[in-house]
Amino acid sequence: MNGKWVARVRYRGEQVYLGRYETIEDAWARCHSVTEDELAKKRKGYRAERGVTKRDNKWIVNITVDGKRVYLGSRDSQEEGVALRDAALDRKRRGLPVLEKKEGNRYPGISWDKKTKKWNAYYLGDRKYNIGRYDTEEIAKDERDKWIKKERLWDLK
Repeated sequence: MNGKWVARVRYRGEQVYLGRYETIEDAWARCHSVTEDELAKKRKGYRAERGVTKRDNKWIVNITVDGKRVYLGSRDSQEEGVALRDAALDRKRRGLPVLEKKEGNRYPGISWDKKTKKWNAYYLGDRKYNIGRYDTEEIAKDERDKWIKKERLWDLK
């Protein structure tokens, strides 16, 4: 613990922590010397760049595509967040998908279950139907296709 006096101020309806100080005079001086720019940066949800917001010591990156907000990820620094946002906006301008497709499940309705370390086969209709867990992705796909034919669900989702 650095000091016993905590300096906090209220800014736009939120308490903003400024630090700990040894004397009450130091804490008071800090509260009265802080600038509005400093308060804005320390405030929860601070946004210096459009689409890049600070939350819990991480920079959250979002952009808007067709009127909907798309979450791109979180980064440790604002610069990394801005770079991620700019790359996504560049892909959007060129007509490419904003999110890069992840490697892994190549088939719809097949996902990797980390807990059981198996491939999970499922079908999304009016609700989620769990078909089973399998050792390989191909077996899971084949079993899913058999289940769809058996249930007469021809529209592969």
